[in-house]
Amino acid sequence: MGWKRSHVRIVSPRPFPLLASANRWYLAIVLAVAIATCFVGSNVVVRLTVFAAASLREPITAIARSFERATADVKVLASFAGSNTLAAQINHGAPADVFASASTKNLDECKIDRSTRRIFAHNRLQVALRAGLNGIATIADLRNVKHLVVADRAVPAGAYSEAFLAKAAVRYGQGWLTKVRSNIVSREPDVKAVLAKVIVGEADGGIVYASDILSAKGKVAALDIPDSVAERIHYAVAMPASAQNKPMARRFIEFLLSHPSQQLLAGSGFIPVVNAVRKPGR
Repeated sequence: MGWKRSHVRIVSPRPFPLLASANRWYLAIVLAVAIATCFVGSNVVVRLTVFAAASLREPITAIARSFERATADVKVLASFAGSNTLAAQINHGAPADVFASASTKNLDECKIDRSTRRIFAHNRLQVALRAGLNGIATIADLRNVKHLVVADRAVPAGAYSEAFLAKAAVRYGQGWLTKVRSNIVSREPDVKAVLAKVIVGEADGGIVYASDILSAKGKVAALDIPDSVAERIHYAVAMPASAQNKPMARRFIEFLLSHPSQQLLAGSGFIPVVNAVRKPGR
């Protein structure tokens, strides 16, 4: 029987514990090197490990599949978690060939090949509201969302949420901010966990990305956050200096900036990089 190349494999959001023993790390590194390539007949299948922010799960999975179809003998292993967690894991030796972050800060905390660093997409904040929740029409009404969930401050989505609340307080007052903060019932490890709590009704609202609300497919309502009180979010990608498959990592980053990939990002609710969304050949 002939070899049939596998589709994208999504691995655990925590690919390597941060507090692993020395022996465990040694075995992990040996294993990573051993499986970096595998031989099938006369072909070499390259395994490309992509670490990506949790909010990128849908588009990166689709882009990785397209990359596999367009590139001979490559298999993409994608791992998704909070950008801060992924950055810490890379700095502790976890093998990654590409790191796509929801924050330039987390990317720049890693040892990366700066010649590969690119902004590849943008996003914006929105408030996800529980289905059936009434009376919430503007950001001023956020004070009336009794059970509000946000991402942890260490996560990009949490840091962006904090910046939004502080800026909005200038317009709506400190009393508004105090009330909104008193309604926060939990801080989640990543933005997808925030969205999940709103979808299942464990929270009345949650501050997430616009792309997350689109991915919910009508299970939540959206409350727009004006650009005047929320900064545009920049998604950055680069190749870690410790990457095992540098040529293939560079090709993936180039592919991420291609017209088809940018269209996939746009279809997932992200704001594509303007210069990358153009007709092929122009």
